[in-house]
Amino acid sequence: MSIYENISPEGLLSYQSSLVKKRMESYLHKLNEKLKYDLCLTYLINESGNAALLCGEHLSNRAKNLIEIPKVIFIQNTMNYIFHNLLLEKSMLEKRYKPNSSLPMIEGIKSELYIPAFVNKKNSSILIGYIYFGSFDYREYDCFLIEKNPMFLEYISIILKLLDLLSIKENPIHNLIDLSDIVLECLKHKDPSLPGHSHNVASLSSEIAVRLKFPYNEVKKLYFGGLLHDVGKSIIDKNILNKPGPLTTSEFEIVKNHPISSYNISERLLVNTPQLEDVPIMIKHHHERYDGKGYPDGLKENEVPFGSYIIGISDAVDTMLSSRSYKESFPVEKVVEELNINKGKQFHPQLVDIMVDKLTK
Repeated sequence: MSIYENISPEGLLSYQSSLVKKRMESYLHKLNEKLKYDLCLTYLINESGNAALLCGEHLSNRAKNLIEIPKVIFIQNTMNYIFHNLLLEKSMLEKRYKPNSSLPMIEGIKSELYIPAFVNKKNSSILIGYIYFGSFDYREYDCFLIEKNPMFLEYISIILKLLDLLSIKENPIHNLIDLSDIVLECLKHKDPSLPGHSHNVASLSSEIAVRLKFPYNEVKKLYFGGLLHDVGKSIIDKNILNKPGPLTTSEFEIVKNHPISSYNISERLLVNTPQLEDVPIMIKHHHERYDGKGYPDGLKENEVPFGSYIIGISDAVDTMLSSRSYKESFPVEKVVEELNINKGKQFHPQLVDIMVDKLTK
């Protein structure tokens, strides 16, 4: 049997989100404008780990005429070697094929590049998919090309996050993928940093939940809580959100209302998804403090949902690590210092220990 087959993936790909796929393919196109491979594809690995399912593609003109892209790749024979190395190295893998050598992933390809996508589940990194580049020519890939270009890193990061979204398959959860993506795209018009920040908070929050050995459904809640925690900022004037200097008292009061707005919006988004019914209340209280000096309700200690503390510390850490119109990014050492200073004040003590451990490693 060939290592790839063109079969109808109906059912296997029923969860796939068309809007997220469309966005992913636009970034594949941007990425490949500079890399100039013939094929730029994304694949998701199924739960049994024996097949990879096509979920995004960008092809050169000659590739459109020369080859039909397989919808399903069976992980066997030569592919076992490739996936073993992706799992082992957790980094990009380059392959070139001479005549009569081992088979490439797609017939006729002479040079390949794989970029793996991992998520953290059950205290381990799970390979959920990969970005694939293929060329009909023999190529010497410049391994420093991506590292030298922040734009490439940004595009790759966005594509991997979209793959992570597409890996969420349960109905009706998959219907929320498009809605979440639309909301985050709206946020971009208020503050360009907000969509990336929301994805980062979702990833950090779910990673903490995994470290705490939460059940998968709780991890899922925190992921969506992170994605939607700032949607209330969509109704705040962008001049306030992007103000380069300190906010006035009245401006800060407007900003302080965003958790309530986020709560109201997320409650409407999730109204038909009972397995995520706790998410809006987590979002509402993600700016509460352990010492009771937060907002909107001034709750303290065990009065605050633990999930809110997780989203809150993830929000704070990503904000500190990022540049904003009003601040420069903090070095990791400064972030660790701030976490320790605010342990038991702004942040839950247990979560400070977990986050500091993550950052120092």
